[in-house]
Amino acid sequence: MIIAVLLFLCQSAKSQRAANLDFKHGFNKFDLGSTLNSIKNRTSVNKIESNQPDFESYQVNYPSNYKLFGYPPKTIVLDFYNGLLTQITVGMPRYESLNASLLISSGIIDRLEKLYGNWEDLQPSGNMITLKSIVRKKTALFFQTFPDSAAKGDTFIYISIPLLNLSKIKT
Repeated sequence: MIIAVLLFLCQSAKSQRAANLDFKHGFNKFDLGSTLNSIKNRTSVNKIESNQPDFESYQVNYPSNYKLFGYPPKTIVLDFYNGLLTQITVGMPRYESLNASLLISSGIIDRLEKLYGNWEDLQPSGNMITLKSIVRKKTALFFQTFPDSAAKGDTFIYISIPLLNLSKIKT
C-alpha cells in the first residue's frame, strides 16, 4: 500500500512538472501567443531582420533586465508570426572561461529540468554542438551550445507549438 502511494505521488509530481512548461508558455515576462503591441507596451524592442520567411523579429533592448535564474542574457530575440509571439530565443553570454560558462549553463539546465521535466538529447555532446529539448503539448524548449566556441554563448529557445504548426500550414 505504501509503495502504491509513493508511486502515485511520484507520477503526480512528474505530471505536474510536465504541465508546468505548457502553463508557463514562455520566458520571464514574455508569453508565447502575446501580440506584438502588448510586448511593445511592456518592453523596448527594435525590429531586426528575420531569418525566417513570414516572421517578424525583434530584439529586446536591455536584455539583462530579464534574468534566467539570476543570470542576465546577452540577447533576447522575439519572433512573431501573424502578429503573435511564436518563438523566444534567449542567448546567454560566454563568460570569462569556457568552464565557467558550462557550469552556469548546466546549473540552468538542472533547474529547468526540475521545473519542466527531463531533457531529451537530440544530438549527442560532441565537438560541435549539443542540442537538448523538453517538448510538451503547447510548448517546446530547446537548449543549444557550442562547447568548443569561445565566441558563442549558450542558447535557450522557447517555441509555441500551435503557432509554429500554423505557420507551416500557411506556407
